[in-house]
Amino acid sequence: MKRKLIFLAVMTALLSASSSVLFAQKGIKDYFKDQNGARAIGMGYAFTGVAEGLSTVLWNPAGLVSVTRPEVYFSRYQGFTYTTNDAVTGLETEDQISFNFFNFGMPIKEVGVLAVSMNLWDLGSSVFTNIGSEPTGFDDQSLWMFYGSYATRLSKKVDIGVTMKYIREKLSSEAGGIGTSAALDVGVLYRPIDDVPLQIGAAIMDIGTDMQFKNEYQADRLPRRVRIGAGYNILKHLLEQERFNLLLAVDYERFLVGSPQSDGIFIGTEFGIEPFEAMLLSMRSGYLSEEGELSGALIGFGINYKGYSFDLARELGVNPLSDRTFFSVSAHF
Repeated sequence: MKRKLIFLAVMTALLSASSSVLFAQKGIKDYFKDQNGARAIGMGYAFTGVAEGLSTVLWNPAGLVSVTRPEVYFSRYQGFTYTTNDAVTGLETEDQISFNFFNFGMPIKEVGVLAVSMNLWDLGSSVFTNIGSEPTGFDDQSLWMFYGSYATRLSKKVDIGVTMKYIREKLSSEAGGIGTSAALDVGVLYRPIDDVPLQIGAAIMDIGTDMQFKNEYQADRLPRRVRIGAGYNILKHLLEQERFNLLLAVDYERFLVGSPQSDGIFIGTEFGIEPFEAMLLSMRSGYLSEEGELSGALIGFGINYKGYSFDLARELGVNPLSDRTFFSVSAHF
């Protein structure tokens, strides 16, 4: 009980300290809200109430309680491909954006689950120009996010988790071309009815300092937002068995900064079957709608065998630039 009270006191202090920066009137690092993890993506981004496995660090840190053994996780997706002109040769150069997420989690008896993560975004190269707007060369761009996460079970019905982030964005190698920030995510899971596989989740994300480059006047806000969602395993409940599962999920996201037109609704399903012991096959589908942003369907597939898993997801007309394919792998020890 003492440990739980200390945890709640620390969370209250951190949120109070962060509240003063919630509504600063500056630009927004909107693309920071891009998520990863093939299972969640295949379910239409509806994962706040489902919140299982290590990938939940990016959706609702309270879900880390579901990790019962040491586990490693890797997820990746390719962004769109684009071309730029080489300033020296005049030839076109092709480049591609990629997003990579690495994670390690470990449960500690009587303490909770700890996880460390790294999110690396390779943002490709950009052409730089001089004062006369003449191209002078290329420079790589990247974004690094380092996470430390902790989750614990407060009671039979309630889990809570927190993630602290350090963010480093490189726009160029020139002076003032690198910005840093620190942020906090807090999540909770609630199971309202005993013996009913229903979870309700909520998370407040990216509460922290503005991303600052040269000075505070050029700082941009993080995409501070709230997500709420629910996950319900209808077949497990109605048939009272474990072999067939049909998970229904829905999420709602609202931004605390900028225009409310970026709010989103996300709906997802996952059908799972155990063809034989220690193997689980899953088929997923979902739909997302973000006003003024993206909308469309997604599909996914997953296989888990004796603690080793592979998941795949694909957008279907979601992204106007280029639909993306996501994959994830994980292993238990």
